[in-house]
Amino acid sequence: MPNALDLIALIYEAVTDPPLWKNVLDSFVESTRGIGGSLLVGEPNFDDYAFIYRYAMTEEEVALYLEKYAVSDAWAHSVRFLPEGYVGASHDIWPEEEMVKSPAYQGFYGPRNWHYGIGGVFFRTPATVSLITSIREKEKGPYGEQELGLLRTLVPHLRRAALLHSELNSLRSQHAAFASQLDRSPQALLLTDADRRILFTNAPGRAITKVKDGLRVELNQLRASSSTEDATLAKSIREVAANGKWRVDHLTVARPSGGTPYVVLVMPVPSFGAPLGMPPPAVAVMVTDPDRPVSLDPKALQVLFSFTPAEAKVTALLVQGRSMEQIATQLAVSLETVRTHVRHVFSKTATNRQGELIALVLRMAPSGPESADDSSKMCI
Repeated sequence: MPNALDLIALIYEAVTDPPLWKNVLDSFVESTRGIGGSLLVGEPNFDDYAFIYRYAMTEEEVALYLEKYAVSDAWAHSVRFLPEGYVGASHDIWPEEEMVKSPAYQGFYGPRNWHYGIGGVFFRTPATVSLITSIREKEKGPYGEQELGLLRTLVPHLRRAALLHSELNSLRSQHAAFASQLDRSPQALLLTDADRRILFTNAPGRAITKVKDGLRVELNQLRASSSTEDATLAKSIREVAANGKWRVDHLTVARPSGGTPYVVLVMPVPSFGAPLGMPPPAVAVMVTDPDRPVSLDPKALQVLFSFTPAEAKVTALLVQGRSMEQIATQLAVSLETVRTHVRHVFSKTATNRQGELIALVLRMAPSGPESADDSSKMCI
């Protein structure tokens, strides 16, 4: 029979492996000599759950209970009012003489010989309640101090697990939204560690590396086809990761197919840590295919960010992978003029780095009809 330590270990394993929550419930019911029980985190009206398992109950039984008997179940209704941390036996809430007369007992609990219960509320929010219960036959007698003591031991750990479960779900949802948005971007983006190991790639990035025309992923490492350019790429990523708080490297990568070389921007990524045993993202590698340039509508940039026409033109070219020196040459203005416009753009977008600016613009700005060649005709 599982002891408290076994159950605590299983609780924390279930945080990252949700199917194990059923094992948590099964083990708790076994430890309390029950024949049924429930584990849930969800809405207190019992209509929706983040997760729920019932020991020895079919989906049909659950549906029957919710449809016919939940309304007369004082155990269930009491959950709405029990405080977080509550641990108790069912008959403390619903006296036995009242329970046996109820439709819930006569139509549902009684025929299954579910007579005595124990439960604990381990987490509450304004919208949700989280609890664990065990139920057993009349012949075994009411739950005693041994079972109540076990539940009191488990409740703080269940609370921490519920918080971790909620946080992980939130992070997974955020990551899914982030990845989905980047997949819709026309720009290829890869996040790597300092050794070029791939940590994330959006859909355009996967498409570019899949064809292996200048860039490829080999043994989960970003590589360039040319040995010279591969060494340059490795050096750039390593140095930007180590020293590049404000540094952005502009590289070109030749394509064996004869296409126009890729323009590659290597930019630092703010460090927010990483899961144990995993390297944190160190750099963002943004790849532009000049044969298929990202075209942004400067007028839309003006509307979205209150840019001047000149600031919008410079931003559109930055997104295409142009360096400030290349932009100055292309637009026939001084390098200092371009730098001034970039400073104003940073201020108006509340960004501090070129990578942040590009990511923001790609998320928000629609594509425009003008190409890179059209931009070269603009005056500042």
